[in-house]
Amino acid sequence: MELINLLCLLTITGVIICKDKGFIRVVARVGEDVVLPCSLGPKNIGPALFDWTKDQQNVFLYDGGVHYNNGLHGQDPQFKGRVSHFPDKLKNGDASIIIRNIQLSDSGSYSCYFPLLNHQRFYIELFVGASAKLRIMILQITEDRALLQCEVHEAFPGLQISWIDSNGTILPATEKLEDSDDLHYPPALMLQTNVTKTGIFRCRVTQQELNHTTEAQISIPIFSDKTVAGSIGVLVTVVISTVVIIGLIAVVILYWWYRRRQSGNREEPSSRLRSSEHPDQEQDNKMAAHMQRRGSDVQKTTNQKKDT
Repeated sequence: MELINLLCLLTITGVIICKDKGFIRVVARVGEDVVLPCSLGPKNIGPALFDWTKDQQNVFLYDGGVHYNNGLHGQDPQFKGRVSHFPDKLKNGDASIIIRNIQLSDSGSYSCYFPLLNHQRFYIELFVGASAKLRIMILQITEDRALLQCEVHEAFPGLQISWIDSNGTILPATEKLEDSDDLHYPPALMLQTNVTKTGIFRCRVTQQELNHTTEAQISIPIFSDKTVAGSIGVLVTVVISTVVIIGLIAVVILYWWYRRRQSGNREEPSSRLRSSEHPDQEQDNKMAAHMQRRGSDVQKTTNQKKDT
């Protein structure tokens, strides 16, 4: 029982569920790197021999410093280049291994065996699941309702799926299954629901065994909704008012420009007329002054003759 407790305290990727009689269950998701724990406690196992197997497959063999990654042969092709141990932890009795890029086919029962150390053997069950991939879409929309669909692909194991509105209320929905020939993943699951109010709607998928939740959301406007209709009415009013104001300003500017142009056209002929008449008037004035001077000179001459 002390060994079980020690293994349960190890920090690894994934979720460890400890069982009785030396049995440990590890849960992981596709694509993760996962550690399978195995330990004899505070004892140096560097010179020892330990063998990891999965059913009849050779996963990892360590023999006093020689292993599948540095010279030993016989590893199953499924695990080649993906499995390694922790050399710096051997002195503490730790024979754990890490499997990289976990796949669904890696699920199964593993054993960690010490043939030269009292034939001790420990069992680890690896359960691999796949996180759901969601796609949401609008199948149909009218002015008063919308039909939404949430598709769930490549989800394993079983899941719970639901449509949720903006208030957190789970909506009534209908499930459908899509035909599939995939041997690893179940058929795609489709969940459809009708909505009659404007809001943000979420599709939530929960995979309890993986302790994982996936969500996607979509915003839907329902035009018969009074809230939306009121908002649209306000927007239309603002747009129309803005257009009218801009039009009035343009009319005022054009009218001002037209008046200025007309005023300029009237002043231009008057100026030209005054400039063309001015030389004749000036000539007449000069002639009048000249005649006046001649008359004055004649008068002076006449007066002088009388005096003589």
